[in-house]
Amino acid sequence: MPKLRIHVGDVVLVTSGRDKGSVGKVIRVDVRRRRVAVEGVAVAKRHVRGSGGQQGSMLFKERMIHVSNVSLWNQLEGRRIKVRFGADENGRKVRIDKVSGLAID
Repeated sequence: MPKLRIHVGDVVLVTSGRDKGSVGKVIRVDVRRRRVAVEGVAVAKRHVRGSGGQQGSMLFKERMIHVSNVSLWNQLEGRRIKVRFGADENGRKVRIDKVSGLAID
């Protein structure tokens, strides 16, 4: 199983595609297909037909985008984050910002 540096709840910057430059929170991760769904990015509109007294409506759903098209975003400093892995005081594996050296998790 491939491992990703991006987890659910991370804030990411979209680096390519129609929504390039957008910043949003990761809401879903598909590790096998290496894809993520970002809140408010790559939104698809679906028309739902009314049935049984229910009125028809439109549904908006975030589509999955490839993990190579996003990068972690540091909201405090307004910059991208490059990730390396290291251990904390307890020996647990954590993600670390390469520039500042602070743990992301």
